Amino acid sequence: MATDSHVGRTRSNIPTLPTLAFIEAQIIHRAARTPAFAQIVRAVEREQGMEDGSLGSGVFLESRVAALLYCLIVFPKEMWPFDEKHDVYKRIEERWSVDRETTVTLNDTNFANSRTYGFVYHLRNAVSHANFSMENGRFEFWDRRNDKAPVNFRASLPIESLQRFLETVGPWFANLMRRPVA
Repeated sequence: MATDSHVGRTRSNIPTLPTLAFIEAQIIHRAARTPAFAQIVRAVEREQGMEDGSLGSGVFLESRVAALLYCLIVFPKEMWPFDEKHDVYKRIEERWSVDRETTVTLNDTNFANSRTYGFVYHLRNAVSHANFSMENGRFEFWDRRNDKAPVNFRASLPIESLQRFLETVGPWFANLMRRPVA
């Protein structure tokens, strides 16, 4: 197996992971439309003893979405403390709206002043604890205060809306990791 140039980096370079994940997703998205990518997918199928075409395009939306959610929403939060008044949430609201894009079926009233912050807060917790599903073109997630508590937040949105959300927050959250947060 080829050695990746990022393998073996020290802990000090870990903060670049969100940036690399976002950039890699952009590369895969574009590369998947090329004949060379299709040839590579067919080669992997043969190497794995699979039938030609069994991997389809070789791009699995569910795994890319889950990886991006972890790298862009869960992982960075461990490195920067944003409160609900931080400017990044206002910038998200300018391009992506919780109210237009999602169906919230159980709402936590603790975040009434900033629905976007509440959405990101609950999304982060849900992804951290694998409390989400992707079925029939929709992404659904739920959150609870602890393992024994009842669910206190539940929302769903079309995968396309989640992609728009990731395309909106991806550059901002990834780029925030390259500079100190005030």
